[in-house]
Amino acid sequence: MSKWLSIALLVMAATEPAFGHDFDGPGGREGGGRHAHRVLKVFDANGRPVGPLVVVGSQAGVVLTVDGARTFVPIGRSLPDKYWHASRYGWFAGGPAYPTPDCSGPPVIANPPPVFRPSLIDREGASVTLLLATDAPTRAITVRSDSMGKSCRPLTDGHSGPPPYNAAVWSVQTTYPLSTIYPEPLTIHY
Repeated sequence: MSKWLSIALLVMAATEPAFGHDFDGPGGREGGGRHAHRVLKVFDANGRPVGPLVVVGSQAGVVLTVDGARTFVPIGRSLPDKYWHASRYGWFAGGPAYPTPDCSGPPVIANPPPVFRPSLIDREGASVTLLLATDAPTRAITVRSDSMGKSCRPLTDGHSGPPPYNAAVWSVQTTYPLSTIYPEPLTIHY
């Protein structure tokens, strides 16, 4: 009997919805009821809520709606002065890819998080921009460079770095000024 109870509890835990609730009840409680569970939220530098904290794979973040499309936006610990901060977070940047060896031309989105509309974060110092993919199929290109902020990393066939690679990528539909709308540092609390 305990085996069936364990299986039933596991099924109930696995089917608990991760999204789809209104988390704006009093005290951060789902639905606002006295016995509702509290939900951790992400807040920007001005104390304004960004959204509920969610985890996709092993990456924490929030789900934002940009131009009518829902997208997962990852966050990570901030790194002021080369040391990790215990309770401050920032937008977790990946950086766009390019079919050219010098990061010129329109950027593309390669290897985004696997849920919702593909997107990625491009960071230049304190300025953070979300690049949202088109609502279209991917196209195949050879990625010849990628960037992190103002730093371009050419992908060469030599021994000086990783080689170019073929990837299925999305074109960028729109950019969203993430750090202007939700400035860093971010915090997580009820």
